[in-house]
Amino acid sequence: MAKDSKTAKRYAKAIFELALESKDIDTWLTNIRLVCESAKNHEFSMILDSSKISSEDKNFLVDKVLSSKLSDLQLNFVKLLAKNQSFLLINEIYNQFEHEFEKHNNKVKVTLSSPFKVDSNLRNKINELVKNISGSDPQIEEKIDDTLIGGIVIKIGDTVIDGSFKNKLKQLKRELV
Repeated sequence: MAKDSKTAKRYAKAIFELALESKDIDTWLTNIRLVCESAKNHEFSMILDSSKISSEDKNFLVDKVLSSKLSDLQLNFVKLLAKNQSFLLINEIYNQFEHEFEKHNNKVKVTLSSPFKVDSNLRNKINELVKNISGSDPQIEEKIDDTLIGGIVIKIGDTVIDGSFKNKLKQLKRELV
């Protein structure tokens, strides 16, 4: 799976550079998301990722399904993924592209999980904490997690700060055993 992640990252960086060069990042972001939606169709994804289907047939299918929605360059990108049997990486490519976009705009995605709605005072403190840690402008997404007893869990990119009571109890249990 690490190989797939590295491959997705390379694809994402390459298309991000193309999007940056053409000053068309927002359109790429929107259209890659659209391709991800198309990929939810299991048959479509399996055909495009199959080694048994010819490139011509894959290209025909891509044109038929996506040509009215994507630019020629974006269509060629999808066709390249299909040719290389890498179409199933589209969601990871989108995530990596989004990460490149955030990095370029000095933003960082933050997921804030808690068993309750966080008040604005705590949200502002978390915003400042993340800004100090990352040096980037945090884009906070709040999630209510009923499995948490109390406290909060903050995910900044790949880093998790787990201040939940559930985690504290697990730590205490490990120390006692």
